[in-house]
Formats: sequence, C-alpha cells, structure tokens
Amino acid sequence: MVLNAMKWMLALGLLQVSGCNEQLPGAQVGNLAIENSSSADSSVNDLNKVVACKRDVDNSVLNIELTDANEVANLKLRITGFRPNPQPYTCRQAPDNRSAGSLGSKFETCFVTGRVPASSTGSEVNGYSMYRDEAEKSQSLVYEGSCVIDVLDVASYVKGTVKCTRMIQTYLSGAPRNPIDASVTADVKATFNCPLE
Repeated sequence: MVLNAMKWMLALGLLQVSGCNEQLPGAQVGNLAIENSSSADSSVNDLNKVVACKRDVDNSVLNIELTDANEVANLKLRITGFRPNPQPYTCRQAPDNRSAGSLGSKFETCFVTGRVPASSTGSEVNGYSMYRDEAEKSQSLVYEGSCVIDVLDVASYVKGTVKCTRMIQTYLSGAPRNPIDASVTADVKATFNCPLE
C-alpha cells in the first residue's frame, strides 16, 4: 500500500517536472476560418503545429505562427507593445505601406495574415492580409476593414481570438498576387492557444 502511494507520488512529481505545458504531437493549437470569400476560399482549418509562439519581453513583442499538419494552412500574427494581461489589440496598416513605391511590411500595433489551401489544387495556398506583407514595392494596397487580436489569457500559454474583416488577397496559388485586386477579399477569423517559448 505504501509502495503504491510512493509510486503515485513519484509519477505525479515527474508529471510536474516534465511540464504540463508541452504540446502533444498533433494537438490542436488553433483554427483558421476564411469566410465571405469572393474567390471561393471559404474554409475552416484546424491548426496543430506551432512554428512560433514567442514573447520577447525585452521588446514587448508577441510572435505567433501556426500551421496545419500539411503545413499549408497558416496563421501568422505579431503584436508590438504586447502586455502580459488579457486585452484586445487593433491592427492597422501603416500609412507608408499603402501606395506603390512605399515600404512593404509596415503595420501599426499588430498584423495578421492567413493562408489556406487553394480550392483548385489543395497544395498551393491563397493568402489574405491587412497590410502589404511582401517585399514587392510596385503595388498599392489599402486595407479598409477592421482587424482585432483579442488576447484572452497569458500565462505559460497565450490564448486568444482573431477577427479581421475584408482582408485583401495578397497571395494567389502560392505566390504574391500581381496585380493585387482590392475587390478580392475575405473575412478571417481564428483562435490560438499555444505554449509560450
């Protein structure tokens, strides 16, 4: 009886040491939904692989990237000015990210991009963004939707939701879309719940 109790306590101790925060292989860490798509991309995708889930305390930045098992569907987000308590962050395209010839990869507070399998192939991706996230500087893009990352819990994990309306299709069949058509849009909704590095 005492021996069994000791074994139980040892197993419990090992469980605590090994950490309950380790991600189980294949465990769902989020999902990505494309809704109201004007290009037949509407879909719901389970995300079960963490590429990045890192908080940079020194610079107050949170970086998250999650994919599906085939590494096709992808959610990527970044928050600057990140605080270790639940709160919403409103993502905005930077003014110098809009016109042709201006800087790429510029945003204010946070950004969100979502990529899903193209309906025609399944292996290539179509992607949506609220800012010009590629290096190509010759195209204009003006995001006029709303985009909010709502952080619901921050501990050893970070948990939250994403709701972005009228995101513009910036990737088509696996490559930066050229030209970008501002009328090709979709709403992006997502959840994330990943262990912080």
